Parts: sequence; structure tokens; C-alpha cells
Amino acid sequence: MLVLVVILVLVLSRIFKGTTIAYTELKPSYSKYLEMRSDPDVLNMKCSVSNDTLTYASFTTYSYEKADACSWVTEDLLKDKRTYSETKYVLVKDGDSYDLGDGNGAQTSYEGYVLPRSKLGKTSACKELKKLQTCQAIRDGCSRGHELMEKLIEKSESAVFPLKDLLDSESKLLSFVNATLTQSFESLLSGLEGPRIAVKEWASKNMPALYGYFGSLQNYAQGQFFRQELSSDSPTNFFKSVSIACAIYNEKIADAGTCDTSWIGDGVCDAACNNPYCLNDGGDCLTGTALYTSSHEFWDDATDEYTYRGFSPLQQGDELFIQPYYNISDEETLFDDDMVNILKTILNANSEDDVWTALENIFKEPRNHPIWQTPTNMFVGVDPNDTCGNPSTWYKSYEMDRPPSWLEDLEFDIDFVYDTALRDSVFQTLGEPSGALRPSGFVPVQRTDVFSCDAQSKAQNLPGIKGETTANIKAWVDYSYALFAYFKDKCGADEAGHWKTDCPTFTVNDSKGTVTFPLAFLSDDKVGSNDENIDFERYDFIRLVSELEYAYLGSSARENSGSVEQLLLDAGIKRDSAGYSINPSVNYEAYYTASDVSECSYSKRVGASPATVVTVVLGLIGGVTTTVSVFALVLYQLFRKSVFKKYKNEMQSKDPSSSVPV
Repeated sequence: MLVLVVILVLVLSRIFKGTTIAYTELKPSYSKYLEMRSDPDVLNMKCSVSNDTLTYASFTTYSYEKADACSWVTEDLLKDKRTYSETKYVLVKDGDSYDLGDGNGAQTSYEGYVLPRSKLGKTSACKELKKLQTCQAIRDGCSRGHELMEKLIEKSESAVFPLKDLLDSESKLLSFVNATLTQSFESLLSGLEGPRIAVKEWASKNMPALYGYFGSLQNYAQGQFFRQELSSDSPTNFFKSVSIACAIYNEKIADAGTCDTSWIGDGVCDAACNNPYCLNDGGDCLTGTALYTSSHEFWDDATDEYTYRGFSPLQQGDELFIQPYYNISDEETLFDDDMVNILKTILNANSEDDVWTALENIFKEPRNHPIWQTPTNMFVGVDPNDTCGNPSTWYKSYEMDRPPSWLEDLEFDIDFVYDTALRDSVFQTLGEPSGALRPSGFVPVQRTDVFSCDAQSKAQNLPGIKGETTANIKAWVDYSYALFAYFKDKCGADEAGHWKTDCPTFTVNDSKGTVTFPLAFLSDDKVGSNDENIDFERYDFIRLVSELEYAYLGSSARENSGSVEQLLLDAGIKRDSAGYSINPSVNYEAYYTASDVSECSYSKRVGASPATVVTVVLGLIGGVTTTVSVFALVLYQLFRKSVFKKYKNEMQSKDPSSSVPV
């Protein structure tokens, strides 16, 4: 019985485990394929693809997002430069007569040139701030990147899919497509970086020498003109400005050594005079040997190498940022008594008041001097550390703070317009702008600028606004554009679509005078102020918004890629912590259909049904029973035969004549 149980267990285990059989399905339909793929008993299915010309375009679509900075600069450059027309776009008021020049004679009173209603809110920030070339370069760089991306997609779509075995899931298919696209995109980016590296290397190795050479020629011309006036009884303002600048260097800046201005341009290199304040010694320190052999003439202890000098790069800092020593608006903090006494001698002045009067005359508009008369260090960031003379630092960019006085003026103008004029005056009378929620906090202000010896590097490293997110800057830009719509609504339009003649005005007191609104929104003219000394342009809202928008350009580029330069190396593609915003999608059914599957081979487990198991068990039991019965009968016969044979032998031994039936 034990044997029987063991046999049953072995047989049943084999029955329930089943067996594996190989199958081949020729040209299965997609529904049949899905049925086989979903069958848990189907194992190791492998399908062969017969379409040798299968392309990615058959089942894949590609999409990507352009970087916000690229989209903004493209849209901005489509806008117009702000323009006015004396004959048409003027703010007028019924009453006194004024001839508009339309041939109808004097009819209305004139209040000021204004922007056409149709163009309010459609002024290009790049054109308004005279940043056209920078913006065009960014737009063109983004466009080239996007064109390359389109070509990459086109090439990817037409490429032949390399796998001859069908990928058995959509996720595997998408992973393969992504990997292929990533490899191609990385190759594209490498192609963008190569030329830019070459440009950097070329500029770094050649521009210092070129700038040194041309700067030295400028310094020579300046030095010779300066020397002509050493003995003049009535020296020019240029002579006086150089003498003052060199004195400032000797007293306030130089660590050691004093430059005698009589040494400037004398043909001998004097190290004490070889600085921008003293005309780089009138060009005496860049020799012909340096020009022809590229042997640098001045040892730089910081870099342990020779560097060039004699520079006058024109793209340093911002043209608005005049060196503090040339800015006499804050005279009391610039010079001490010793410096004033030195200036008295230079200017032949009898009193301190005479000094300030002479300085105001000399430095009133220094940036309007002819280039050959303009001091090389006129503006902030003129390279005081000879950065531009060092090939290794030529292409670097440096973010620097804007002058404190300039920032104070800008912050005052912003507060006056957004708060004093609009919030506290105009809105109180005309009501708050509907649908224009003012963002929290203060209006973002651009507090830094970028310094670089290389103009391209400067343009490609625009600063953002420190401490402000791109989203917050954009919120203020959107709020400002809502204010454009607000004034268009409040001022209204006449039948011709021009500003109504009864546009309400508000006279708002400024600490420096009074200003009439909404002219500040609509004009950059001084009209509207009762004080001609007030620079009405300071309150020009379009300019203030343009400053915000341009800061948004720099901030969004930095947020996307770290800089404008890197943005262009990213092909102008939107990017975040998760990577580039390039999104292929696949259609698995289309992939299966286009693949033209020739066959699918697989193995399948085959097991017994419950009825089969019962039948087999019962049959097995019957068979075992029969076998045991036969085996028992045989044993019985053998045993019987053996017993009777023994009995017969015993009986015959006792009585040989007896017989025993068997």
C-alpha cells in the first residue's frame, strides 16, 4: 500500500506540473499578438521583423520646448521702436488753439507728443534700451539651435530602425527611442561647442595684442597732444582732465611710485605712468618687439607671465557708469583737503568753489569727447587690473555692482511711478486696474552689470536680478502691461482710434518738481513738467518696463542654462533639473504593424484538466488493483502447490500405497 501511495504522489505531481511544448505562429495579427503576450503560460516569445526599411517616423513623433529666453527675444524683436509724429500723435486739450500741421490751421491746444494707442504695450525693450545687436545675436543663436534641432528630428524620423527582433512592450520601445535620440542630441551639442571654443581661443590669443597695439596708438596720439600743451598758457580741458586723472592715480590709487606728467609720451617707458589714468605713458610701453614676436612686455606677478598693456576697450561696463573720480555730482565725498589743494594748482584756482566750478566744466559731458581725447578709464570697469592684457582672462566675464548713486536714482524713479503717482494718486481717483493684481514686495531692480574685455562675452552673459526669481520678474512685467490696458481704457479713443482729447491728467508732486500723468505713460518728453530742469524721461514708464523685460531676458537665460552663452550651447532648448525638454512619443500598434512580423516563436506549458486527473487516478487505482490480484493469485497457486507437495511426500513416506489429491 505504501508503494501505491508513493506511485500516486509521483504521478500526480507530474500531471499537475505539466509539460512545455514549442509553438510557432506565422504572421500573427496585432490582436493575436496581444492575446499571446497576455497569456501567462506563453514563455520566451520572440517575434521576427521582416520589414527591412522600417523607419522611426512610422511609429514615433518628436516634440521639444524652446527656452523662454529664446521665445521672449524673438517676440520682442518683432515689436517696433518707439516713434512719435508731430502731426498726428499729440495729446491735445480743447480750448486754446494749436496748429497740428494738418492744414486746418490752429484749432487745439497742444500738451505733448504721445505714443499712438495702437503701439502702447508694443514697444521693443531691446530697441528701447539700445540693446538691439545683443538681442539679435541671441535670437539668431536660438534660431540656429532650433533649426539644428528640426534637422535632427528630421534625420531621426528618416533613420532605419536597427532591431530585427520585435520589442515586446511600449516602455522598452520608448526607452530605446530615447536612448537613440539622446545620443544624437549630445552629438549635436558637441558640434555647437566646438566652434565656440575655437572663437574663444582665437580671441584670447589675438585680441589682447590687437587691443594693445591700437590702444597704444590712441595713447600715443593723446600723449603727443598732451605734451604740446605742457607749456601752453591756456591748456584745453583734455589736458586738465588728464592732469587731474593722473594726480588722482598718484594720490588715491598707486601703491608705489608717482607719475610725473612730463614723462607721458616722452618715448621712454615709465612704469609709474603706465596706467589708464596717465594715458598708459602715452603708448611708450608697448614696443615693436612685442608686436612682431608676441613677446609680452610686462611681467604679471599674479599670473607669472608677461601681459599686454595699452588698452582702450570700448565695451567695458555700461556707458552710463562714469568713473567716480570723473563724477563730480558727489564732490564732498570724492576728494579730501589734500586732493583739493592739488587740484587748485592744476586748475590755477584760488578757492575750493573755483575748483568745483572748473571740474564741472571739464567733466560735464566727458563721454562726448572725441575718442582720441577720451580717457581710457572714463567708465566703470575699464580694466583696472589689466585683465584685458592677459590672454587667459580676456574672454572671462565678471558681474559687478552698479554705482550706488545710479541705483538710488533708479529706485526713486520706480517708487515714484508705481507708488506715488499711480497707486497713491491716479488709482485713488480713477479706481484700481481691474484684473491687474499687483505682485507682492518691491519692484525688482537690476543692481548689477557684466564686465568683460570681449564684447561677445559681455553680450552672452547678461545678468539677472539678484534675489529675484524669473517668475517674479515676469509677474511685474505682466502687471505693467495690464497698466497699459488700464490707461487705454481710462483715456479712451476718438472715432479715429486716437487718444481722446479729454484724457484726465494728474499733477503729482516730486521732490524735484511736479509731473503730469498719464503723460509719463505715454511720452518721454519733458512736457507735463512745470520745471524744465526735470528730466521727464526718468519717469517714462515704457523705459522702466523695458528695464524689467531686459532683466527677464537675462534671468530666464540664467535659470534655463546658467548664462546666455550656455543657452546657445544648449541649442535654445528648455532645460530644468530633469534634463532637456525633448519628448519623443511612440505608437506601439503602429510599430507592430509597420514592422511586418513574419512569425512569433514561443513555448507554452501544457497541464492536465481536473477531469483528466480524476480519470487517470481512477484508472491507475484499477490497474494497480488488477495487478495486485493477479500477483496474489500467482502467489496463492505457488504457495498451494508447495504445501500440497510437502503433504504428499509425508503421506507416502508413511503409506506408499496411499494417494493424495493435488
